[in-house]
Amino acid sequence: MARATTPCAHCGLPAPAGAESEPAFCCRGCRTVWDLVHEAGLDNYYALRERLDAHAPPGSGQSSQAAEAPAYAHLDDPTVLAQVRVDDRPGTASLHCTGMHCAACVWLIERLPRVVDGLDSARVDFGSARVVLDWDPDVVALSRVAALFHRAGYELHAVDAQAEQTRRDDRRRELVRLAIAGASAGNVMLVSFALYAGALSGMEAHWSRFFEFAALILAIPAVAYGGLPFYRAAWAGLRARTLHIDLPIALGVLGGFVASVVATFTSGEVYFDSVSVLVFLLLIGRHVQRRGQQWALSQTDLIQLLVPARARRILADGRREDCSSNALAVGEHIEVRRGERIPADAQVLRGRASIDASSLTGESTPVSVEPGDAVLAGTIAVDGGCELEVRAVGAATRVGSLAARIMQADAVRAPIQRAVDRISGYFVATVLSLAVLGGLAWWLVDPSRVFSVVVALLVISCPCALGLATPVALALARARAARRGILLASAGALEALAKVETAVFDKTGTLTEGALEVHTATVIAPLDEAELAGLILAVERGSGHPVAQALRRWARARVDARPERAASSIEVLVGKGRAAVFDAADGRPRAQVRIGNLAWLDHRELFGDDLTQALSTGKTPVLVELDDRPVAMLALADTVRPDAAVALDRLRALGLQLAIRSGDHPAAVGAVARELGIEDFAGAMTPEAKARTLARLPAAAMIGDGVNDAPAMRAASVGVAVRGGAEVALRTADVHLAEPGLAEVAELFEGARRTMAIIRRNLGFSLGYNLVFASLALAGLVGPLAAALLMPASSLTVVLSSALSRSFDDRRAGAKRTRSEPRELFGSGSIAGCDSLARPGASSAN
Repeated sequence: MARATTPCAHCGLPAPAGAESEPAFCCRGCRTVWDLVHEAGLDNYYALRERLDAHAPPGSGQSSQAAEAPAYAHLDDPTVLAQVRVDDRPGTASLHCTGMHCAACVWLIERLPRVVDGLDSARVDFGSARVVLDWDPDVVALSRVAALFHRAGYELHAVDAQAEQTRRDDRRRELVRLAIAGASAGNVMLVSFALYAGALSGMEAHWSRFFEFAALILAIPAVAYGGLPFYRAAWAGLRARTLHIDLPIALGVLGGFVASVVATFTSGEVYFDSVSVLVFLLLIGRHVQRRGQQWALSQTDLIQLLVPARARRILADGRREDCSSNALAVGEHIEVRRGERIPADAQVLRGRASIDASSLTGESTPVSVEPGDAVLAGTIAVDGGCELEVRAVGAATRVGSLAARIMQADAVRAPIQRAVDRISGYFVATVLSLAVLGGLAWWLVDPSRVFSVVVALLVISCPCALGLATPVALALARARAARRGILLASAGALEALAKVETAVFDKTGTLTEGALEVHTATVIAPLDEAELAGLILAVERGSGHPVAQALRRWARARVDARPERAASSIEVLVGKGRAAVFDAADGRPRAQVRIGNLAWLDHRELFGDDLTQALSTGKTPVLVELDDRPVAMLALADTVRPDAAVALDRLRALGLQLAIRSGDHPAAVGAVARELGIEDFAGAMTPEAKARTLARLPAAAMIGDGVNDAPAMRAASVGVAVRGGAEVALRTADVHLAEPGLAEVAELFEGARRTMAIIRRNLGFSLGYNLVFASLALAGLVGPLAAALLMPASSLTVVLSSALSRSFDDRRAGAKRTRSEPRELFGSGSIAGCDSLARPGASSAN
């Protein structure tokens, strides 16, 4: 006899039926998440999900679950398993995990192995959003493990484990070098304290010799291993016939060390402490700089961000098979359903769909496709579904070509500290020339002092302050900007921002809110707005189309207390709109309602001037028919951000020229430009055209949010990604604004100019300092020991100058979230389905 089942209280899958009053669960993972949801006070999540399911229209294909669980069969593909394997060990995988936002997420994931036989461990690297799994392939498949993560609210994606391992090894070597140099410098300082104390109070000669030899031995790791990157850079510069800024550092470190070694055997003055501490501080500075460059992506990483990992292949016998999108071949047939992202460039064979290509083209309104039309990888089928023939995969797709352009532009970008590099060539040549000339002069005057004068000159002229003038100011500015919500992936972006002459904006999602809204509504009597709102809510219920979402938002604000009408049938006409039939009820007669675009319901003669005005300003008209009679016309458009005008005025006050480059319709772009007073604008631009335009501008910043903006961001002098943008735009941009609105764009440019003023002051001080004390060293008035003591003073002055100066206002824009808000515990989307409930108008069918 079959055991009775009931839907799982969390995910909706069949679960063993228990007591009537107790919730049933299909697994311990669902029980864990269910308990966490209730402990966090989010009990209404399940009630909201049930209401969304109840409102789904007939034939929408929506299950009783909040969302259909994606298939993970592609993770069992041998090619994918080899790609994600860790240290070439079977049964291991390094996977990218989305949905982790707090320590509670880490706690839950690392305890998931308790509920799956064969899953031995799950180790989380929260900083890189990676999960390393160890499982027994003979007991459980990786696809089943991924399905468990999905039910707990997390998604696993394949990453290149070998490339990730290489990056981890590089980071590990850098930290080991830093630790060894720090330990060496600390111990040398302890020994040096004894020598300084002995010099003041008297110390027996044999103890002094002992401490000098101890300092020599302890300094070797810092000088030999810690200073290796500087020696390599200096040598590489010499081989390239360039005087690298690390050359005086290498000569100063080696010269100081050699002089101290000589002094150890000749009873002279030693300064192993200054040399070892110098190496340690320089390594810290380099480490801080590299930490800001951890968002660098390979071309493969960029494609993985945009293209789904799995595809649904159609076999010759008509069966559907889940496979890795990387395994698709040109000519194969695939199926794409509503709400899914297209895995390859393809041509439509059967079916019709509305495609959201805004992330690639910038067009804010979905476009309809039918058999014979081409579709691009990375775009989304928001309505309908179709069968496609693959035309290009991976790097050969449009997305792949965009990723290649991004990486090519990234490879030719200018060095991070161009100002310092320009000065350093002359500075290094001058220091070396002075050392040679000074040595020759003292050889003629007093040969016994040649070595001490040259060493003192190299040590005191060591460009430590010059080297720290820029990175310290940039690091402090980045930290202060981050506290305000301005995240700089590249420290050099501040210099580029300060030199910008033209700020080029994308329209959709940057200058505008990025969501369609009803701007005007023309209603024909006897129908009123309240009755129209009720019809719209009934007809558009459950649709995930952006136009439908905008109509529902407008209708909710106008519906009255009259009984809600329910449609007896709803027909979705892809590329046109929706038609619904209402049976007679509550004294109201039977009615047929159609809501659609102008191409389907063309009533130009009736709405005349209103329709012409909407079209001329780039708005999208939507018409409503009641029993074959036109009753309303609504004009939809994106809304300009409320703070845009003030922020743009602040940019104009800095002397910046403003421009708009968008992929949206030229009329829509022109309407926004006129509203904001921007004279230079262009619409209907492809991503490649944007990139070419930005490449021709000598000092321009690209501010945008979509994938279509990413190549332009790399081609520009600096790229700025606004909050809510596509992940590839955020990852390829130099700057990410974590706070909404354009006020932070103005603060970014103002702060960058203040930072560069601080850097110029620091550079002026360090050059003046070196000029004065190099002259004293050449005159023989400053010996090696005094030089070793004075040299860090210039660095300390530069650091204090940067720390005490204001670059960015530390005030964080926007209100802080209170501890009582549930998202503080779980983070956005950390529980399956919560993210869709949090977004107004989100469709649970997706």
